[in-house]
Amino acid sequence: MLANLRAGALYRDAAGAAGIPWSTWTDWCRDVRDGTCADEDVVELVTAARTGGGTPDDIVAAVARGVDMFDCVLPTRNGRHGFLFTRRGVLHVRSARYREDPAPPDPDCDCPACTRHSRAYLRHLLHGGEALGARLASLHNLRFYLRLLEEARDAIREGGFDAFRRSRLDEMAAGEG
Repeated sequence: MLANLRAGALYRDAAGAAGIPWSTWTDWCRDVRDGTCADEDVVELVTAARTGGGTPDDIVAAVARGVDMFDCVLPTRNGRHGFLFTRRGVLHVRSARYREDPAPPDPDCDCPACTRHSRAYLRHLLHGGEALGARLASLHNLRFYLRLLEEARDAIREGGFDAFRRSRLDEMAAGEG
């Protein structure tokens, strides 16, 4: 697959860039929901991709608009700083309240951080500057995003994406994980 990353958006004037038959165009708009990439301005796509703008609700909104591929640093960047995405919102595991918490970071997750370690241990690693803490938190966030997209794909196949979207956004808005 040959992809063309064009900062700004997907405009018709870019369709023949360099005469190369691109198989995908990348939408680099700051927010797919704010109209900066109006549908009438977008070229016909084989595969729609998006870079940046990667909170879980951004991802779900982009899927609703037909985006297939994502490239974003947010899951790993937030993980390195102790912010873990969960079904119930963002868990700031560096917080003092998790100093002695024996619970897994996210009881619904099957990643190595959640199946083998506690919130207290992850907090300890991150506060100590241990690379393992950043790695585990990043792996957790990547697994969360992968699971989110797997569930979105299943909901699309079953014809229930709108219900999935509403329920997931409600769950994530409920508060700290």
